[in-house]
Amino acid sequence: MQNLDTLVPAQTSTPHTMWARVIGFSLLLLVSACSTIERNNSDSSPQDQTTTISTQTETSILFSDGDWQERIFAGSTHYQILDNSDTGSGEVLKASADASASMLYKVADIDLTQTPFIQWDWKITNTYKHSNERDRKGDDFPARVYIAIASKSGSIFPRALTYVWSSNSVPLSSWKNPYTNAVVMLSLQNGEANSQQWLSEKRNLKKDLARYFGEDIDNITGIAVMTDADNTGASAVSFYRNLRFTQQ
Repeated sequence: MQNLDTLVPAQTSTPHTMWARVIGFSLLLLVSACSTIERNNSDSSPQDQTTTISTQTETSILFSDGDWQERIFAGSTHYQILDNSDTGSGEVLKASADASASMLYKVADIDLTQTPFIQWDWKITNTYKHSNERDRKGDDFPARVYIAIASKSGSIFPRALTYVWSSNSVPLSSWKNPYTNAVVMLSLQNGEANSQQWLSEKRNLKKDLARYFGEDIDNITGIAVMTDADNTGASAVSFYRNLRFTQQ
């Protein structure tokens, strides 16, 4: 078991509000975009520019690679790396939120023309009952996977597609984040019928981005995971593993 407090510096956004969360995420996406530009303009070899495990057909994103940073919005979600190598499942990220909200994010320059699919496994213990996820007061999810892309031409705000395990929204329903139109929420799972068990997700990310943002996007600039419960004042424990981009 590895505590991420020893791996990444925590950055705190104040005041602790959902608006601060949106601003904070926009800022980290800007950092991601700028970092990508800097890497592309550097003289470093491709091997020096990433610590992910990459082949021509797959890029695996490791939670233990040291490139993840934590952004605290309203108390810290506790993130831990569990070593499950003895079971053959590799590393697992455990996220525990108790009326708190923080995310782990990573700069990731992924070429979607080579690996257009995103895959991962996740597991939750519970959802949040009686919450309206499309309202600012109910914007909490036991599990989220953010995909950051560059801002639209003429705008300073980067964009993101957020895959969520919803408490009550119908799977495959989508909506704009209640705090910013630059972030689209897409429900993949809902409720507790499948809680306490691993579920595998596979999405054609390139097609999803085209559908929800109306343009052909070849690269992402960052990725984040988040388990939060600050608005509902509830608690949740969730798990993530096997996050990767694949050719098919």
